[in-house]
Order: sequence, then C-alpha cells, then structure tokens
Amino acid sequence: GFGPVVAPRAVDAADGEVLNINADGAAAAVARALGAAELLYLSDVPGVKDTGGAVLLELDSSTAARLLADGTISGGMIPKVQSALETVRSGVGRVRLLDGRRPHALTDPAGGTTFLAG
Repeated sequence: GFGPVVAPRAVDAADGEVLNINADGAAAAVARALGAAELLYLSDVPGVKDTGGAVLLELDSSTAARLLADGTISGGMIPKVQSALETVRSGVGRVRLLDGRRPHALTDPAGGTTFLAG
C-alpha cells in the first residue's frame, strides 16, 4: 500500500558534480499517475509556518496566496507549497509536509502541514 520514495539527482556535465533536483514536481506526478490517496513530502522543517512562526496544521489556497504575497512563505518552500496545492486540486486525496527528522512523523496525524484543495 505504499509508493516509491522520489529523490531525483542529476550530474553536472562540466565537472560531474551531483546536483539535488527539486523532487516536488516529480513526486506529485507519480502520485497523480498512481491515483494515490496521499502524498507525503519529507523535509527538514516541521511544516509551513504562519507569520508568527507557528506551524500551520492545515493550509488552503487562499491562505497560501496571502503568505506567499507577504513573504512569509519564501525560498525553497515556495515550490513545495505550490506543488502540494496543485496536487490536491488534481485529485490526490491528501498532501502532507512532514519533518522527516522526527521519529514517527509518518504516523502522527497532527504532525506537519496538511494541504487542502479549497
């Protein structure tokens, strides 16, 4: 009942350096193709934070748009949030961003941020 872990890598043609490729889009495409009920993004953060620094347990499109516009969501979190929201809108039942450094992150229903289609 579990799908693959997607962690794409590429090699720089000039000097052979291994590059980390943003896996969010690839994982979302695999989840959609499999008709997955849930997509889990494991990261090194506890979830998406609000303007006060508290982790949002749920995040919908309108709140995400506001947090993107005011700069609260920034850097590498931008494509992750955009990909997660697009994925739930495309029919994957649930997308969660979890702190992969935490023991039991996968089984804690209140852990991380759950993205809502609305």
